[in-house]
Amino acid sequence: MAATGRPGFMVYFMDWAPLDALDDAQFRAVFRAAFRYAQTGVTESLEDTVADIALKMLLPRLDHDQKRYEAIREKRRDAGRLAHADKSQNVPTNTANINTTGSPNINTTASGNVNSMASPDPRIAELERLKQKFIVEEGEEVV
Repeated sequence: MAATGRPGFMVYFMDWAPLDALDDAQFRAVFRAAFRYAQTGVTESLEDTVADIALKMLLPRLDHDQKRYEAIREKRRDAGRLAHADKSQNVPTNTANINTTGSPNINTTASGNVNSMASPDPRIAELERLKQKFIVEEGEEVV
């Protein structure tokens, strides 16, 4: 197990009974060694046999949790890459209507009116043309 930026490690309730049987010095030695192992991956052999046994009981769980953490981290990294790739490939489909000149959009509607607020979308222009088609010459709309 090597240092990976993992924020810490877990101690499970099922491990409490054996750890609670240790005296304070043994308990401290086990946890100091467990912290160093979680950070660096270096296994220590403790002088106290009971403390050494308790540490060896914790190490497989630390390894298991490290592998699980790395697997989750990799899945999230891949998901982030996929989400980012989808966004970066999401370009407008009708690039011919994008204003690249920097000047304001001034469009002419189908009836010939200049409309600075008109959309450059050709579908809107077609709707304007159809709307004009259904207007009676006196200015009344056909319903």
